[in-house]
Amino acid sequence: MKRQISPGAAALVIFLAASLAIGVMAYKLLHRPKGGAAMKAGGGPMGGLLPPTGLPNLLVETLAGVQEPGCRDGQGKQARFDGPAGIALAPDGSLVVADSRNHRLRRVTPDGVVTTIAGSTPPGALTGGFADGPAAQAQLCGPTRVTVAPDGSVYFCDTGNHRVRRLQDGVVSTVAGRETPLGPDGIGEGGAAGEGSVPASQATFRFPTGIALAPDGTIWVCDTANGCLRRLAEGQVTTIRPAGVALKEPCDVAIRGGRLYVADAAAGIVVRLPLAPGSPPEAPPGAWPQPSGGIVYRAPAGVAAVSGGLLLIADQGSHCLFRAEAGGAVQLLAGVLFPVGAPRYVDGTGDECAFAVPAGIAAASESLFYIADFGNNCLRKATLGPPPPARRHWRPGEDR
Repeated sequence: MKRQISPGAAALVIFLAASLAIGVMAYKLLHRPKGGAAMKAGGGPMGGLLPPTGLPNLLVETLAGVQEPGCRDGQGKQARFDGPAGIALAPDGSLVVADSRNHRLRRVTPDGVVTTIAGSTPPGALTGGFADGPAAQAQLCGPTRVTVAPDGSVYFCDTGNHRVRRLQDGVVSTVAGRETPLGPDGIGEGGAAGEGSVPASQATFRFPTGIALAPDGTIWVCDTANGCLRRLAEGQVTTIRPAGVALKEPCDVAIRGGRLYVADAAAGIVVRLPLAPGSPPEAPPGAWPQPSGGIVYRAPAGVAAVSGGLLLIADQGSHCLFRAEAGGAVQLLAGVLFPVGAPRYVDGTGDECAFAVPAGIAAASESLFYIADFGNNCLRKATLGPPPPARRHWRPGEDR
């Protein structure tokens, strides 16, 4: 039986459809928040009438784009995106963005200058297209996630085309995946993952989204609608179904310190797995972080691993950002819960700012990271400053 992607994958298959919006892609990707693990508070109160909020020492600013959708290169808020879904840091310090509804890859400099680096489908086209070749002529269909190799090559999930592709030296080529049968609406339906390994050119995917590059050059892919991970190495694609882990529709993956971190928006979980094939799951097996009371994230869609065992999580269900420690404690970094959050557009401190379906997240350091704010059609920059000094309570007999 063919597996259908549930509405809760929204982040995923992402937003592809939320706006590619035709037939299968449209209704399959509509978002429905689901329950998740409980968290610790951020900068705001946990009880009473006030909602939990992010940290006051975190500053969120718009780097490029505005709420208004469009397709325009340029500086800062003069540029336009339409559903930016994935974001990755390049070796030169720039950002590469999967601009999903524009069917393009864009490059953004640290000071916010946006240029198109691949894709030629007319802006506003619903389904995109498929064509390898020179970047300016290549055609994509709803790219969602990107990762950048040390040599600057860009690997990305071309979600609507059910393929993994690469932009290298100005040329787009297919790394894995192939054409699949068309559905009644004329759109490729993708194919089952199968088991074991197959040559990359013969592998089939169904709406792949998350992608990450391991230090040894192995590519890990979230095969979202097939509910599994795929490992691409030495021209072979291998299906990975981690034992003891209940993945539904994995949508993003990050690699750090010999571990995989997988976000599954449909299941409402983030999973930590050993990177080495065949290694047993860690204890507790799979599910991480663990419930700790207080805040609930709804649909974790993006993950970024940073030094010190920290993990950044973009939660499309609560429209907030979280930070998870290696030991499992989770903190609300940015956004305001009402109690499950509401999509808005506000720059400012972590306890004031607001997002609309934050998708991809990329970390330059523990204190500097970038967010693809899908629903607001822009890129946001977050800078974490030193914590405010602790308040000292007055005691009787002391001078005030």
